[in-house]
Amino acid sequence: MNISRIDSSLTINFLTQAQENLYLERKRAKVSLQDLANEIASFANANGGILVVGITDDGLIEGFNQYGLKKLNDCQKVVSGYLNPTPIYECELINIKNFKNIDDNILLFHIEPAMNYIVRNNKDEVFLRQGDSSIKLTSEQIRSLEYDRKERDFETEILYDSTINDIDMDMVEFYKKKLGTKLSSEDVLKARGFLREKQDEWHLTKAGMLLFGKNPSVYLPSARVRVLKFEGKENFK
Repeated sequence: MNISRIDSSLTINFLTQAQENLYLERKRAKVSLQDLANEIASFANANGGILVVGITDDGLIEGFNQYGLKKLNDCQKVVSGYLNPTPIYECELINIKNFKNIDDNILLFHIEPAMNYIVRNNKDEVFLRQGDSSIKLTSEQIRSLEYDRKERDFETEILYDSTINDIDMDMVEFYKKKLGTKLSSEDVLKARGFLREKQDEWHLTKAGMLLFGKNPSVYLPSARVRVLKFEGKENFK
C-alpha cells in the first residue's frame, strides 16, 4: 500500500525491505541532526533520492515516539539550520504503526539533485552520495565537483515545451539495462535530472532531450553529431 502523497511508488514494503543504494537510505530517529543534514546534502550533491528517518537499517519501524516531539520537530527543520544553500526537497510526515503496533511517525525526505550548485553543511564540509554511503569529500574532490557543476548549466536547462511523450522509451530501457536498475523509466530519468517537474508537469532537460528524445533537433536545432574520418590504414588503440 502506498503511504506517500508525493511518490506513489513508495510502500511500506519498499521502505522497510529495499536494499539501501544510491537513491535510498534509512536512518533511526535518534540520528544526530548534524549527521541527518550531511545525509540530505549528500543526496543533493549526487542524484537526489529518498531519506527515511524512523526506520532502522534492517527495516524495523522504530518511529519517533520514544525520542519525543522535539526530536521530530528538530528533524523537520534540520535543513534550514545546517545546510547552505538550501537544496530542493520536501519533508513528508507519515503516520504509521511502529514495530509495537502503536501509532507513530516517520519522516520521508524527498531530495532533488542540486544541478548547478554544491550544498555545504554549517562546517563548510561537502558530502556526496556514492553507492549506499555518504562520503565526505577532500578539498581536491570538492574542486572537481565545483567544476563539474559549472559545466552542467546548459544540460540542466528545462525544455518547457517538451513532454513525456517526447521520450524514446527504447533508449531508456537500453540505458536501464546498462545501469542494472529495476526502477521505472520515469524514476530513472527523474533521479538523473533528465526529467524535471515544473508547475505539476514533467519536462525533459536539454541533456534528457539529447540522450533520450525522439527528435532532439525539433527542440535543439543547433545540436549536431560530428564524425571525423582519418586517412590511412594504421590502427589506433
